[in-house]
Amino acid sequence: MPVRVSRRQANTVLLGSLMTGLARPTRADTAENPPGTGLPSPKQVKYFTAGGAGSYTGDSWQDAMPIVWLKKSLPLAVPGMAYYIGLPRGTESVPFQETWGSLATSGEPGNPIQILAGRIGQGNKMEALATDSVPLLKSAKPWSLDAVVSHEAPQPPLQIINSASHIVLSGFVIDGTGVSGLVRFVAKKGEEESFEDIVISDIVAQNVGRVIETTHGTTLRHLTVENCSATAIVRGFARFWDLSDSTFRKITLDAGNLNGGIKNSCELIAWEKGENVVFEDIVLKNAVNTPLPGDNKTYIQGDGIVTERETKNVTIRRCHASHLGDGGFDLKTTNVTIEDSSAEGCKFGARIWSDADNVIRRCSFKALEPVQYFKTACVQASGRVEIMDTTMEVGPGTYAIELGESKNENPPAVKMTGGSITIADGGKLVEGRKRGVLELNNVSVNGETKTQRIEI
Repeated sequence: MPVRVSRRQANTVLLGSLMTGLARPTRADTAENPPGTGLPSPKQVKYFTAGGAGSYTGDSWQDAMPIVWLKKSLPLAVPGMAYYIGLPRGTESVPFQETWGSLATSGEPGNPIQILAGRIGQGNKMEALATDSVPLLKSAKPWSLDAVVSHEAPQPPLQIINSASHIVLSGFVIDGTGVSGLVRFVAKKGEEESFEDIVISDIVAQNVGRVIETTHGTTLRHLTVENCSATAIVRGFARFWDLSDSTFRKITLDAGNLNGGIKNSCELIAWEKGENVVFEDIVLKNAVNTPLPGDNKTYIQGDGIVTERETKNVTIRRCHASHLGDGGFDLKTTNVTIEDSSAEGCKFGARIWSDADNVIRRCSFKALEPVQYFKTACVQASGRVEIMDTTMEVGPGTYAIELGESKNENPPAVKMTGGSITIADGGKLVEGRKRGVLELNNVSVNGETKTQRIEI
């Protein structure tokens, strides 16, 4: 159970121990980040458990602070400090409902502030939480899809504010979040704030509205998100308003077909504005939104990676989408490259919107699924795209290429070189909503090599 102390006692113990800790190393000589994380060793450490222990100074696991004291501890962070949040073996998850703390202080390049979660190890070490262990954090109230869409699910345990930069967040295993996720980056209302050099890694989540959320006015630069997974997702894994020069790698996302309706559509990774973002080794599964009573649209939703018109220069490598209600890769970005990726069982494999240098190479699109009366396509191009050495398989109600309705100055144009298209059971090679062009150059169509120009 959490420790019970008076407010005066808590403030006296907490501030006294923190100020002492800022004047001397806090046993960082014996503290080590979990092996294999690649995180720098901290210069100072503060230790936290659910209810605290010993003298509650935070100098060791034996004298850990209660986790609710993060609210007063985080404002006293300095570069190189690490906050270890530990769960003893054989204990239950730590319940949460409200935000425990907001970090407003920046680290330094190569000397970040770290908030790390894991198992309590020997001495003052911390071990990574096993993915088959109980979650470190769990919603204090019963979690449900209805609670998420009505915004009754928990607030995020952690917030990053005041343009705090050079931050690491790693190791959390969590069950049950609201749409604001595990961590939320917050800009003051009506203001813009920029967060730089952020690492989010080794997160394992289930039953989530989102895991990473950003508010209007936030700009993130040099963000790395890696080695994460999430299952049972209502709105998405992450949403970014302004993001640039960032990388996502080794992430597995399975929405679990949770249906919040068309008004609460699931976009597993959503990006509104910015440039130069790379996605590598991402798995995107089972996001399907169908109409619920009260929805005034019938269009089926559920997307993998979604980028809007104010984004440019996105690279997608070895990413795989399956069984999504709409697009595996729904990209309005200027200049898209998709390599060695695939989509299966989605309405659209890739949707390319911009009249720009868009390239798809060595990809696979197959077993796409028409939904109700909506047609489906391996690639829907409303702009310009070059496709190379790619395989497509189309069946009933499915097109290999759809030339979509363009908002660009020029009509959509697709050039496909090499690769193969297999058409069966009434599928079609190409369809156009208005006018557009498909050029085939040495493409195998049902075993016959074709070079031709098709105008719609």
